[in-house]
Amino acid sequence: MIRKDIKKDLKKEAILQGAAGCFMQFGYEKTTLDDIGKSASLNKASIYYYFKNKEEIFSEVVLQEATTYITELQTKTNRKRGLESKIVFYITERIKKYNEVITLHRLSLSNLTGIETVFNDLYRTVKEREIQYIQTLLEKGKEQKEITTDLDLQDVSINLFVISDALKYEALRAKKARYKGDIDMANAPQKIAFLVHLILKGLTYPNDKK
Repeated sequence: MIRKDIKKDLKKEAILQGAAGCFMQFGYEKTTLDDIGKSASLNKASIYYYFKNKEEIFSEVVLQEATTYITELQTKTNRKRGLESKIVFYITERIKKYNEVITLHRLSLSNLTGIETVFNDLYRTVKEREIQYIQTLLEKGKEQKEITTDLDLQDVSINLFVISDALKYEALRAKKARYKGDIDMANAPQKIAFLVHLILKGLTYPNDKK
């Protein structure tokens, strides 16, 4: 049973690795299940044993990339000084990476809508980890008196995470771009810095108001 499970995991990983190469080479839209099967040395019928469709395969490919990137990003963020600079850096870089990953695979906005439903289900665990990380930053900031608040820091963390996604979709609506790569992210860092500063300012009250 264990050997069978290992073999199954190896085949699934082969599909994901083959798919990653195809998405990079052809783009999401032009990649077919036959392309993925050929790259993984499997036929289309075998792929359906592991995945429902191309959207699910793509979502897992991006999830793997995102999980690795988030680990590296959190390490880089920890090297920054000051709570505000850490949160601004973290949120800014994760938005940039989202844009880069989707652009790399030349994903059109029409396809993005369908894929995000699948991806969000798979991403739930990683999302919780990201929110926990932001909460940890806030807790350390509170310990060091960078913020002084009685608010639930988990709720604050969730809202900071929501802001990150809100800015991403605001850019989509503003540009009405056909492809993610058409979106101008130049103003994102300034918007993030302003909003984070505003929120952290609100989390700090004068000593005489405690």
